[in-house]
Amino acid sequence: LWLTSVIVEPAKVLFLNNAINHGVFTPMGMNQVAETGKSIFFLIEANPGPGLGLLLAYCLFGKGSAKESAPGALIIEFLGGIHEIYFPYVLMNPVTIVGLILGGMTGVITNSLFHSGLVSAATPGSFLAILGMTARDSYVGVILSIFLAAGVSFGDNAVLLKAFGKETDVKAAQKEVAASKASSKGGMPVPAPVLSAAVSLPKLAFACGAGMGSSAMGAAALSKN
Repeated sequence: LWLTSVIVEPAKVLFLNNAINHGVFTPMGMNQVAETGKSIFFLIEANPGPGLGLLLAYCLFGKGSAKESAPGALIIEFLGGIHEIYFPYVLMNPVTIVGLILGGMTGVITNSLFHSGLVSAATPGSFLAILGMTARDSYVGVILSIFLAAGVSFGDNAVLLKAFGKETDVKAAQKEVAASKASSKGGMPVPAPVLSAAVSLPKLAFACGAGMGSSAMGAAALSKN
C-alpha cells in the first residue's frame, strides 16, 4: 500500500488530489469502515505530514522569498488543511517531490504497522480535522504517521534544498500553479484585464467547487495583492 505514494504525491501537485481522494480512496475507505469501523485509505492523500516537512525545510534551508513565506504557508497547510499552498514550493524545486514521496510512504507504513485509521474522510486534511475523525484506538498510530512523515520529508528535502535548491520567485510559481489548476479543471487562466476589472467591483466571492479550502487560499492571495 505504501507504494501508492509514488503516484499520489506527484498527482497532488498536478491538482489530481481531489480526484484521487474523493474519487478513489473515500469510496474504498467507506467500504472498509462498514467492515472494520475504520480505514487507512482516508489518510493516504490527506496526511499533512509530507507537506509540513517540505515547508519546514524551506523555513530553514530555503532561499529568498520562498524562505520568508514558508512559515505562514506551514501554518495554513498543517492547521488549515490547504495542501495546495505548498504546491508552488514543489514547482520551484521539483527535486523536492522525492522527499514528499518518501514522507508519504513513511506515513502509510506507520498506519499499516499500528493498524490505525479514520472513521470517515477528513475534509480539509488538517491536523485538527484528522484528529476529529480518528478512530478511538488509532490516535497513537495516526499522530505518529503525521509527524514521522513530516520528519522524513523534512530530512530529505533539507538535503535536497541544500544540494540542489535554487532561488526562484514565489509569485511566479503561484501563477504557474493557478494556470495548472485551471487547465486541470478544463478552464483557461483569467486574462489580466478581466482581473483588473473584477478588482474594481464592490464585492467578490470565492467559491470552491470541491469544498477543500482552495477558495480561502485564493481570497487570501487576492487580498494580499
